[in-house]
Amino acid sequence: MKPSGLQAALLGTGLLAGLAGLVACDNVQDLTSVSGIPAHGWSEVYPIFAKSCLPCHGPGNGPDLAKKSESEAMAQKIADAVDEGWMPTAGTVSFGPAQKKVIDAWADSIVNVAKIPQKKGD
Repeated sequence: MKPSGLQAALLGTGLLAGLAGLVACDNVQDLTSVSGIPAHGWSEVYPIFAKSCLPCHGPGNGPDLAKKSESEAMAQKIADAVDEGWMPTAGTVSFGPAQKKVIDAWADSIVNVAKIPQKKGD
């Protein structure tokens, strides 16, 4: 049975609303970064920060990586520091390859979202 004009319009509107909801979703866990590594959200990167970074970069110690907003503002700098090996500082803790990939993918997702042009008024 072919949908009527009204049914087709409602169906199209529903599909568009669903797609708009996906685009606006804050959960970047299902996105893929430019590097091809699955992007990771705050829920994956925060435990790494909690264990390895917050002893020195926690509340009261700048930058406070316990704060999502501060971490995201510095995402690329954090990833660069980890990739270049000067964070975490020698002798404290070290990141394994899997942790580095999570941090890199998280930073990629933050940087790439920031590059998406915003509509006026957003």
